[in-house]
Amino acid sequence: MNYKSFTQVVILGSSSFVPFMQLTAADRRSVIEDILDINVFSLMNGILKTRISTLKEEERELEYEISITKEKIRVQQNHINKIQEKSEESIKEIEDEIQNILTEAKGVQENIKGIEKEIDELRSDISEENKLNVSFDKVNKLRETIVKNIENSENDIEFYQNNQNCPTCHQEIDDDHRKEMIEEKKSKMKEYSEGLQQINLKLAEISGELSYIEGILFDIRSKETSISSLKTELSIKKDRIQTAKKRIESIKSKGTDDVQEKERLVELTEELDKHDRVKEENIQTMHDFDIVYGLLKDSGIKSKIIKHYLPVMNKLINKYLGAMDFFAQFHLDENFNETIKSRHRDEFSYMSFSEGEKMRIDLALLLAWREVARLKNSANTNLLILDEVFDSSLDSMGTDEFMKLLYNLGKKVNVFIISHRTDQLSDKFEHTISFEKKNNFSRVLRT
Repeated sequence: MNYKSFTQVVILGSSSFVPFMQLTAADRRSVIEDILDINVFSLMNGILKTRISTLKEEERELEYEISITKEKIRVQQNHINKIQEKSEESIKEIEDEIQNILTEAKGVQENIKGIEKEIDELRSDISEENKLNVSFDKVNKLRETIVKNIENSENDIEFYQNNQNCPTCHQEIDDDHRKEMIEEKKSKMKEYSEGLQQINLKLAEISGELSYIEGILFDIRSKETSISSLKTELSIKKDRIQTAKKRIESIKSKGTDDVQEKERLVELTEELDKHDRVKEENIQTMHDFDIVYGLLKDSGIKSKIIKHYLPVMNKLINKYLGAMDFFAQFHLDENFNETIKSRHRDEFSYMSFSEGEKMRIDLALLLAWREVARLKNSANTNLLILDEVFDSSLDSMGTDEFMKLLYNLGKKVNVFIISHRTDQLSDKFEHTISFEKKNNFSRVLRT
C-alpha cells in the first residue's frame, strides 16, 4: 500500500497524521482506491492518456505527410499536363501573350515619363518656396514685435492715466507732463497700428502664395504615388514575361518520357492511398480509446465499484461509532463528502464536533478502512499502531469504549499503543515497554 493508505489503515498518530476527514477530495479518493484495490484503473488511465497523446502526434505527422503527398501529386499532374501541351500552337499562344504584355508595358513606361515631365514642370513653379518661408518667418516676428510695442504703449497710457505719483520715487507727476506722455504714446500706438495693418496684409499675401505652393506639392505627391503604382504594375508585367519565357523553355527542353512521369504519378497515388488507410485505422483506434477512457475515468468503472462498497463502508463506520457511544448517522457520498446527522437528526459536518468527537470519528474510520481492506483482500494487515491517541482528545468514556473495540480485534492483531499516560493505561494491556531518554538516547527501562 502507499503512504497515504498506510497512515489510514495501520497507524493513527496525533502529530504528522492527517485524519481522513481532513484530507482533500483527491487524497480521499486515492486512499479509497488503494483500499479497494482499484488504483490499477488509474494506472491504466495514465497509460491510455500517453497512448492517446502518442496517437494524436502520429495523426498530426500523418496529416502532414498526406498534405505533402497531395501537393506532390498536384505538381506531378501539372508537370505531365505541361509535357502533353507541348506544341507549336502552345508556344505561339505564349509568344502572343508576351507580345501583348510588352505592348502594355511600353504604354505604362510612356505614362511614367509623361507624369515625370509634369512633376518637373510643377517643381519649377515652387522654386520660391524656401524664400517665401523665410519671408513669412521674418514678417511674423516683426508683427509680434509691433504687437508687443502696442501692448507696452497701452500699459504706459494706462499708467499715466491712473497714477499721479511715481511708484518708484513717490514724486508727484506733473499734469502737463502726464498729458504730454499720454499724447506721445497714443501717437506711437497709431503708428504701430498702421504698421501692423501693412504687415497683416503682407502675411496674408505670403500665406496665399504658400497655400498655392502647398496645393502644388499635394499634386506632386499624388503624381509620385501614381508613378509608384505604375512601376509596380510594370514590375508585375516583367515577372509575367519571365514566367511565360520559362514556360516556353520548359516546353522546348522536355527531357523525360511521358511514361516515366505517369509511373511516378501512380507511385504517389499509391502512397496517398496507404496514408489514407492508416488514417482510417487511427480514427478507429481513437474511437476505441475514447470508449476505454470513458470506462477508466473517475465516473466510470471506479465509480461503479465505489458505489457498490459505499453502503458497506457507511455501515461499518456507523457500527464502530455506535460501539464508542457516538450515536450519530454518518454517511459518505460518491465524492466522499460527509453528512452527519445527530441529536434530533440535524445535519452536521466533521468540523462541527469537538476534538474528542472528531477523534472518535477518526478511530471509527480507521477500523472501518481496515475491515474494508480485509474484505477486499487488498491490504489485510495484523498490525495496528496508535501514537498518543489516548493522550489527546478522548475522554474516559471514549477511552473505555475504544479499549473494548481493541479487545474485540482478537489475538490475530498486534496492537501497539504509544502513550505518556502510563499511570492510567498500564493496567489495561498485557505487555508494556517503558523507555527513557538519557544523554539524548532512548533506552528500554523494563519489559
